[in-house]
Amino acid sequence: MTNIVGTRIKEKRLELGISQIELARKMGYKNRTSVCKAELGLENMTTARVQKFADALGCTPADLMGWTTPQNQNFDLESYLSMIIAYRNAPEKDQKAICMILGIPHKK
Repeated sequence: MTNIVGTRIKEKRLELGISQIELARKMGYKNRTSVCKAELGLENMTTARVQKFADALGCTPADLMGWTTPQNQNFDLESYLSMIIAYRNAPEKDQKAICMILGIPHKK
């Protein structure tokens, strides 16, 4: 399995021109070990950790998950509707996690 989140964290960090230690400090870590491990895919990336990295990098969790869609790419209607149905049928806790990852408010 590829390390999409770690790769995206590193890409965003380099895009911003900051070092691992600078990112670690923004996140409240004492050294760069956690950042290095996350970029290499060696750390468990919970939704809370993805959110913390996203906040520090000024992006959304969806960006780090690789879920953003280029503006020139469109979903077909059938795929879009099936995603909505799956979301609506998901348990409340899963809906909240999806919203947090996508960086949108959860409304019950």
